[in-house]
Amino acid sequence: MLRYLEVGNNPLSGVLPNSIGNLSSTIEKLYIGDAHINGLIPKKAIFNISSLEVINFSFNNLSGRIPTTTGLHLPNLKELYLGDNQLEGEIPLFITNASKLQTLALNDNSLKGNIPNNLGNLRELQILLLHSNQLTNEPREHELKFFNSLANCRMLRYLEVSNNPLTGILPNSIGNLSSTIEKLYIGEAHINGLIPKSIGNMSDLTSLSLHGNNLVGSIPSEIGKLKLQVHIPEAICHLSNLVQLFLDGNKLSGLIPECLGNLSMLKHLYLDSNKFSSKFPLSIWKMSGILYLSVSQNSIEGEVPSDIGGLKAIVELYLSSNHFSGMIPSTSGELQNLQSLDLSNNSFLAEFHYPLPT
Repeated sequence: MLRYLEVGNNPLSGVLPNSIGNLSSTIEKLYIGDAHINGLIPKKAIFNISSLEVINFSFNNLSGRIPTTTGLHLPNLKELYLGDNQLEGEIPLFITNASKLQTLALNDNSLKGNIPNNLGNLRELQILLLHSNQLTNEPREHELKFFNSLANCRMLRYLEVSNNPLTGILPNSIGNLSSTIEKLYIGEAHINGLIPKSIGNMSDLTSLSLHGNNLVGSIPSEIGKLKLQVHIPEAICHLSNLVQLFLDGNKLSGLIPECLGNLSMLKHLYLDSNKFSSKFPLSIWKMSGILYLSVSQNSIEGEVPSDIGGLKAIVELYLSSNHFSGMIPSTSGELQNLQSLDLSNNSFLAEFHYPLPT
């Protein structure tokens, strides 16, 4: 009557025997992750236990191919974890026969070949992790066609295909990915071409990574519809010719990078309506060329320094609804181009000068 077997996180070593296929027909969950096992996955023993709902062999030293038997019989399988091994070969097409699969993790292996174009058959798929392999695009195809199929996975929340030599361009169909998708990682994947405007359709997206590719053109304005909730990477400070940076209306948190003050060409900086906290970088108060600066509706604290006088060209300055405190520095009177200033809903103090008695 065994239903649940977990022996992971033990220095078991050794190989999986074929007799593992003789486990009870009631077995539902099999966890042998991080157990120092090696060798091959038994060709028929595992993938013919029809009662299995969860298989976890991650963080081992398994090698060889994922068994390509066409006799796959896992009608109840919901989670398959084979990541962080040494598996090679192609992703078998029959994997989509497991129609109830919700999580497929094949990351951090040495898998080659194409990402199958039939993954859309996994209608209940929520998490797909294929990163850190050697997966490629279909020969003679410019677009990454597997995105077309994944648009049928209407419950997909987390997709990572980073660190693969995919080589190709992102199709417009990427915008057809599930409206429930929250995390999309396609960094270091040899992607070229433009960022499709349709990427703005993914209304629930909170984390997006396209770093380390060969993308060209402009960042589409449609990306402003997304509600990203990450920190600002310091890599953005390498954009020495950046003139406008609009990150307002998201859920960004953490520290505002000090190096933003080094962007001498920056004229518009909008960081309002996020979740930034801690102190505001001193370097930004010294940006003599910036025209518009807004950090309203965050949780920024500390005093406004006398360095505010360094904002010599500033036209509009919005610091409202934060936790700024202390005196408003007198050097703010040096901002001769200032047309709009909002310091409301903070904790500023006023300094009063009473007349001496006569």
